[in-house]
Amino acid sequence: MKAMRQDAWTEEDDKVLADIILRHIQEGSTQLAAFGECAERLGRTAAACGYRWNACVRKSYQSGIELARSKRKELKNNKKKRFDAILHDKLSAEEPQISWNDVLRFLKGVKQEHSALLNHVRQLEKELANREKELQDLLLANQKLESQLQKVSQEHDSIKKDYRSLVQIMERARKLTLFSGDLEDMQAATFFRMDTNGNLERME
Repeated sequence: MKAMRQDAWTEEDDKVLADIILRHIQEGSTQLAAFGECAERLGRTAAACGYRWNACVRKSYQSGIELARSKRKELKNNKKKRFDAILHDKLSAEEPQISWNDVLRFLKGVKQEHSALLNHVRQLEKELANREKELQDLLLANQKLESQLQKVSQEHDSIKKDYRSLVQIMERARKLTLFSGDLEDMQAATFFRMDTNGNLERME
């Protein structure tokens, strides 16, 4: 008779493996978490547990897998229903009771806020109109200044032109004065000539 390997899987090991995995499926856990728990429980590696489940055990527990998935879905729906019920109860408990006086007080407050906002808008519109008028006045003043500046610039150009003409006239007058003085000097100059004896005599 052939001896059984010490690391061989027994029927009890397979059942423990299946129970753990089906429980994880039902609770919405992952296969990795299931294989990890199996490894700790059976003293094997998670990879060995995964291989054993997929290669040998899984096909024998198809109905159990479907049932676990169905229970998982049912548990999920029940949790959602309980959560919705708790949320509804909490909101209902926190919902305040509103009276007609509260409604009237609220509407009165809204009306006051609306009136205050309307007055604020009107004030802003008035300030905007004043700013626009100031802007128009500044634009007109700027146009006047530009016109005056252009006029002054033209007058300055005209003065410069007249000044250059005056300088030219004065320069010509100065030259004429110098030229006249030279003629007078030439006219007033004394001329001499030498006689037959070698003496200089003045010429009239």
